[in-house]
Amino acid sequence: MPAALRSIFGAGITVLACLFAGSLLARACHIRPSLALTLMLGSASLSPVIFLLSLTGVVHPWTFAALALVLGIAAWRYGGPRPALILTAPWWVLATAAIYGAIYFIYALAPEASPDGSGYHLGLVRLYLEHGRMFPDPSMYASFPEGMEMLYLMAYSLAWLVGASAGTAGSAAALVHLTFLAALISLVFDAGRRAGAPLAGYAAGLVVLASPVIGISASTAYVDVALAALVFGSFIAAREGAWAAAGLLAGFAFGIKYTAFTMIAWVLLYAIWKSRRVRAVALTAACAALTASPWLIRNWVWRNDPVAPFLNRVFPNPNQYVSVEEEYRHNMAHFGGANIDSSWPAEVTYRGAKLQSVTGVAFLASPVALLSIGQPGGAAALSAAAFLFATYPANLLTRFLIPALPFIAFSTALVLARWRWGGFPWLLALWTAAQVIMGLPWAPARPTYRIREIPWKAALRLDPEEVYLRRQLGDAYEVARLIEARVPPDGVVYTALPVPDAYAGHEIILNYTFALGNRLYEVLYAVVKPTPQVRLRLHSSGRAIVRCRDCGSMGRVYEAPEGARVFSNRWDAPLLFDQNPATFWSPWGAGSTEIETGAGELLLSPGDWASDGGTLAQEPSELKLEPRDAIAYFRRAGVTHLVIYDLEAASPAIRRDPQAWNLEPIGGAGPVTLYRVRTP
Repeated sequence: MPAALRSIFGAGITVLACLFAGSLLARACHIRPSLALTLMLGSASLSPVIFLLSLTGVVHPWTFAALALVLGIAAWRYGGPRPALILTAPWWVLATAAIYGAIYFIYALAPEASPDGSGYHLGLVRLYLEHGRMFPDPSMYASFPEGMEMLYLMAYSLAWLVGASAGTAGSAAALVHLTFLAALISLVFDAGRRAGAPLAGYAAGLVVLASPVIGISASTAYVDVALAALVFGSFIAAREGAWAAAGLLAGFAFGIKYTAFTMIAWVLLYAIWKSRRVRAVALTAACAALTASPWLIRNWVWRNDPVAPFLNRVFPNPNQYVSVEEEYRHNMAHFGGANIDSSWPAEVTYRGAKLQSVTGVAFLASPVALLSIGQPGGAAALSAAAFLFATYPANLLTRFLIPALPFIAFSTALVLARWRWGGFPWLLALWTAAQVIMGLPWAPARPTYRIREIPWKAALRLDPEEVYLRRQLGDAYEVARLIEARVPPDGVVYTALPVPDAYAGHEIILNYTFALGNRLYEVLYAVVKPTPQVRLRLHSSGRAIVRCRDCGSMGRVYEAPEGARVFSNRWDAPLLFDQNPATFWSPWGAGSTEIETGAGELLLSPGDWASDGGTLAQEPSELKLEPRDAIAYFRRAGVTHLVIYDLEAASPAIRRDPQAWNLEPIGGAGPVTLYRVRTP
């Protein structure tokens, strides 16, 4: 079977399974049948089923094949009316949709090469398939809701069943995501018809379709366009009074990204306003909880934090440090040095250098959308857009605007469709045409993340998969191949920079994604940069509290007498007594730097140290770690291999004398050397 057909097979069976499940739900939800809403409802019900199967350890291609077969039989016997695929749009709409659809289809069919798609989205999917189950991977990325990844797991597995490579199986996942774009555009068209303004619906749908950020996201194994389709489907269902469907879709949107909690709030408020019935509101809330809660429960059980990797100050746990979370959130809120200021509209619509991609020039007209308040559907769409935009300042990447874009485009089109000269909506036509023309791959554009080629040779595998992936991913792909070739199946790899996990096929510890990775980085860095310290001698007849008055929550305690007790980040307390000078305890942002102990010596980071009880004598000291001490901690943490980049501070010292570090070089790729941790 040609590689392209393997991808289509995996995606096709998954989409059919969603449609089968959706047909079973559509009748119960009392919603007018449409192919797009059937797909949305089916995905919202199928994903939790796959999640439960993955927890029970039955992740296998034949499991998903059997699931699709059972759903197909059930839909044939008990499903609701089969929605017809009726193409009633004008020829120019269908022609434009066909051109863009072909471009996106070819791009999605090429081997998956997006940064996050080939990284954690499909990296986790591959690990789940190879382990036969979902497991509590400690990475922050594995803490995010994985509703869409469950559908990718099914498509990936089914493509794997017919002999697909990792890149081809990744294409199956991308094709599933692309199907959600088709559903989204159909829903926007339908919104125009329901509002009595079909022309506005067609124009808004094309503007959304031609948006560069939407096109590149929908054609890869990201999740943002699926999220947009679900929140728009929830909007349509709520407007129709189908409260169960609205709740299910809003809850599943949350099961894809936490930011969709605002859509759940919108649906509940809309149900209160429109129905004014407790039963309708309760039904909406219950259905939303049904599809949103699996991920909250999983994180509560596995990580002691239902919204991991966030709110670690509220839900203390050993997986994420408060200070690292706060630094991550600050970086995302000021990505690339960007802010929501006077330059932001240009940056997000046509520049994109700082925020990675652009929405397209049509969205410069977004203020016009405010005039749609008095039109059918206008006020509701604007309010939904406002709710979805509310979380955007937390992450300024253009991609995080995607859920709000269809609502903004629809509201803007409602206004422009009414402004006519000579009976023709000239402004609407120019607005749509500008977006459609500038959204094409060959249109002049600034360097930014968007589709810039139609990789038909890679899609058909006329160009070898490896050649395309090397061109798209560069050295990162070579590193992944090196890991896959040289590291045993049970190996654990440490790295300071992201690796396309989907092509590495191993458990990878990325240094900033969870607490252990943070500690490993600090230990490695301390070897090449000696750490100033103070040695304190506490003289006390009983217990005393030693605290640093100017360290805040980031002071360090390297050694303490046996029996010492800390008041925050208690999970790292054993590091005080492990006899390894490379390790240390710190609150990591979770509280003040203080420790309760008896008389004895403490080795601490510099600061204004004082004690409540007893007397302190201190003298300067310096921690000079032996490389073997650092690697001993890596070994104890289960790390078997290290990926060291030339730009890392420790790289020259390791390259000069790997034996002193108890490391063995076993391969290289570009600016990277792969080392094996030797047994002592």
